[in-house]
Amino acid sequence: MADRAVFTFITSGSNSRAAQEAIKIHVLHRRQKERAAIGKAKKAPTVKSTHGGEIHIWDCSPIPPERRRSRSPILQQARSTSPDSSQTEEIVRLSSPSSPSSSSLSLNDEFILPAGDTNDDVITIPKLLISSSEDDLIHWYMLEGQGSDVPQKWLQCFKTSAASFNAFLAISSSHFPQERGARSSINSREKEVQALREIGKQIALSPSAPTGGTMLGVALLANLQELRHEYLLSKFHWSGLKRMIDVNGGPRSLRTQEGLFTFLFWLDALVCNASVTPLGQQSAEECLEQSHPAHPHQELSLLLEHITSGYISSRTSFEPPNQINNSISRVLRRSSAMPDEYSMMKATRSKLASLLYFANLKLEVESASHGIGIYQAIEQEVDQLEAEREISPVELFYIILALNNTDALCHLAYSVSRLMNAVKGLNRNDCKLVAGCLSRFTGHPNPFDDSLEMFNDWRVLRERLSTGYDGHIS
Repeated sequence: MADRAVFTFITSGSNSRAAQEAIKIHVLHRRQKERAAIGKAKKAPTVKSTHGGEIHIWDCSPIPPERRRSRSPILQQARSTSPDSSQTEEIVRLSSPSSPSSSSLSLNDEFILPAGDTNDDVITIPKLLISSSEDDLIHWYMLEGQGSDVPQKWLQCFKTSAASFNAFLAISSSHFPQERGARSSINSREKEVQALREIGKQIALSPSAPTGGTMLGVALLANLQELRHEYLLSKFHWSGLKRMIDVNGGPRSLRTQEGLFTFLFWLDALVCNASVTPLGQQSAEECLEQSHPAHPHQELSLLLEHITSGYISSRTSFEPPNQINNSISRVLRRSSAMPDEYSMMKATRSKLASLLYFANLKLEVESASHGIGIYQAIEQEVDQLEAEREISPVELFYIILALNNTDALCHLAYSVSRLMNAVKGLNRNDCKLVAGCLSRFTGHPNPFDDSLEMFNDWRVLRERLSTGYDGHIS
């Protein structure tokens, strides 16, 4: 262990007390949004650190006004309700590092009960009112899977550590009111704080070799912030997760923990926004050694060029029979069974991610015969499951990741991670162009409508991607 770098959960880019500054960012970011909601917003591009350096405060991926208005009722209630003195509130303080130069996360200070939210270094958590136990949230989570065994597999992973399980409960409690029209008595923000504290303890025990449970907890917290549209905080968590993975040996080291591997790459492709660094991103040295594009947009441009320039010869044997009616195509035609925005987003992205995977697989078939075998394995798995129930596009992408976890094919998961990062940064029209291109190439249905067929000028889009995309996140 002596030759391995000690992992730091969050840093501010200076010699400041990182944990305290991270909480300050959280609180100031929240207060800035509260001021905007009442028409008294003030610009605060940076906050001076008391220990040197600046912490920048900005929204990495601004969302349209209509999305900001559709925030979860649990968050609206937390912002609008002033708890009386009889309600339980919890204040979160982060202990100071042992020395000014230290930036390790420490969450061992005692929790205090405050009179009110009067300090920039605290987070106030109001107590919720409606009764709902952990078992209720787990039961609802399982029902949401509609008979799939994937939620059960992931739930077992979430239970491997207190950090990941508390983060899971925070997500479920936050998502619960959107589906059931009621608030959960399990406080989402309280569970979030408990998860953070457990992560701090685990890192303190093993700073140079973060456990799978620690990484899973951080990933779930990033998921939670994406669900809340708190993109800056999500980016901080995701950056911490990337550091953990790098310290542990890179993405390939995750493959020995199948549940962790599939969940992280599933989350990366379907939930995280375009501002985060994809898990499959290679280092600058690796890109140089392999003559690989350094930016996901350039890689997407290269993929479109291969597809539209007739790169595949007529000799390819990768042509799944009766593409229009096969089981995979039927799954890709399905919409989300859940009507909320979060579920529909995951369904659409899972279709795009699956098309990107099959396009990459088709490009490799002539030089790697095992590509045909993996497609047949995926189709066989889908056929077996479809004999019992309908599977969703989201579950299809899980199946792809699980079966793709082999020495010969794992690089395709990393490629999809990077390509999805690029696709999520496209505006909606360009995203439709890419989907149409992938659909024609693979023979699978287009997840979008075909109303933009007249704009099939792939050359223009390829050039824009290769020289620096000027679109915006849709």
